[in-house]
Amino acid sequence: MTVKQTDYHIPIRISGLADGEHTFDITARPDEIGLPAEYNEEVVVHAVMDKTHAQLILRVALSSGATFPCDRCLEPVRIPFAGEFSLFYARELSSARELDEEDVRIIDPNQPVIDISADVRDFALLAIPMRRIHEEDADGNPSCPVTIPEEHLDSGADKIDPRWEALQKLRNETT
Repeated sequence: MTVKQTDYHIPIRISGLADGEHTFDITARPDEIGLPAEYNEEVVVHAVMDKTHAQLILRVALSSGATFPCDRCLEPVRIPFAGEFSLFYARELSSARELDEEDVRIIDPNQPVIDISADVRDFALLAIPMRRIHEEDADGNPSCPVTIPEEHLDSGADKIDPRWEALQKLRNETT
């Protein structure tokens, strides 16, 4: 299913709220916010909004998980993630003098809802590490469910990349 940017939606209603702190708990399916199929767990969002007449500060905590093939053994590995980020909204840029313009989002005073789905999606995509592997034990051995041949394990700590040999020679000459 192809999802358009306009179909993503984690709405937070801002109209009609009094100034002060407000809490929102939202659960979204990964496909609702445009995450790839590997993200197979609901995204749990807890947002705390501090609202004044001129601005909103939204502190967002989220958690979820994804399943990817392990980079070592190719068996599925669940990678949970959780984290926090903040969003700053202002009615006009002058109310956010001490912040960089890039950190501020200007909203229309008549706008009843803000949508944080793109921010949640971006955070979720960046929360998954580049190296997706099963956990290692205290000795650094992989806990993959299949046996990994020794030549495929990362034992290159004492190997020197041949491209660095010329630099190593220069270093030895200067010392």
